Amino acid sequence: MRGWATTSRRSRVRRQPRPGALAAAVLAVTLAAVGAVAARDAHAQGRARGDDDSAALVEDGRRALRRGAYDDAAAALDQAIALNPRRIEAYVLRAAIHAARQQYDDGVALLRRAQALAPDNLDVVAALGTQLVLGGHPDDGVPLLERAVTADPARYGAQSLLGKRYAALGRWRDAVVAYEAYLAHRPAELAGEDAIHQLGLAEAYLRSDDARRAYALYDDVLARRPDEPAARMGEAWALAAIDCRRAVPALAALADLVPRFPQILVVEGQCRLSMGDAVAALRLGERYLDQAATPLASGWGLVGEAAAATGDLERARAALGEARQLEPAHRSWTRRLARVLRRARRQRQRGGRARRARRAEPGRRRCRVVARAGRGADRGRRARRRSRPGWRRGSPRCPRIARCR
Repeated sequence: MRGWATTSRRSRVRRQPRPGALAAAVLAVTLAAVGAVAARDAHAQGRARGDDDSAALVEDGRRALRRGAYDDAAAALDQAIALNPRRIEAYVLRAAIHAARQQYDDGVALLRRAQALAPDNLDVVAALGTQLVLGGHPDDGVPLLERAVTADPARYGAQSLLGKRYAALGRWRDAVVAYEAYLAHRPAELAGEDAIHQLGLAEAYLRSDDARRAYALYDDVLARRPDEPAARMGEAWALAAIDCRRAVPALAALADLVPRFPQILVVEGQCRLSMGDAVAALRLGERYLDQAATPLASGWGLVGEAAAATGDLERARAALGEARQLEPAHRSWTRRLARVLRRARRQRQRGGRARRARRAEPGRRRCRVVARAGRGADRGRRARRRSRPGWRRGSPRCPRIARCR
């Protein structure tokens, strides 16, 4: 059932981190990144500042951040920046407090100052890209994150944000690379968040036509979280891409999720249609249209294709027209609608020919005369001239009429 995921692209279920979890993740990433280079830069910065005690203030701010005392951390880091305006790690840590409080504009402004002092510092580049993406400016932030991970693929925080952004843009192969890099480099203390990223990676596998790896990853998540809706649905989705006969029982087992996620009916309907059961597919599609608050193009497309398979071409044309209107850039709807229109036109033409033939039926005797006319060209022409004006060859009452030349 190749291609089903594309038609139901908007119907995916995504597990999003809570704002508090996102703030904690940003802080953890920032503390780890800045802590890794603090020891390397301390000696060089210490020679430049003399008796400056900004290093001690930065360390106080880092400890306050670890225990969640944002006010104490902000006060210590502000003093450190005032004492030594070139202490880059103080800017990065102070910006992380802005991110934890969702004050992204303030964090970006602070990191712009740091970038002017150290344009090649990867900590600043990654932190600025993170704040821009979280603040609603992904077009400015994603290139900075890509620059950071190109230079250092182990920056797992940037990889996580890139994976989510690539998934939102439908760049599934890039999302696979980013999620795999995150899971390969994230520290042990963040293992509790693996399920979120594994679900994102499994979806990226599925949408980049690697259903078997997606199925294995969804199965792994379900082993730890048996009631995870996204994993249950994703496993059934992957089975639908592998083998619809195995997927139908799995989709039927999701009946308890249908009121919340009616798109399950669309996937089951697509499976039924691919198995040749157009009546059941049409029933599921109609049920989806009744239950969905805002039906997606994939639901209308299922109804259109199932109706066409059952011979209801007018219903098929109307449903595929709705799908095309909802997703005008999706060329498959245009192709399917054109196929239905051609079929309907041929059906009308055949019906018209049959009606004209019935009206002009000359009777069995004249039919035999015209059938025998093929034995000679002159006799055939004379016989056809004697026929009624509305005569058409191929009458079902005269099987030999098709041989007339």
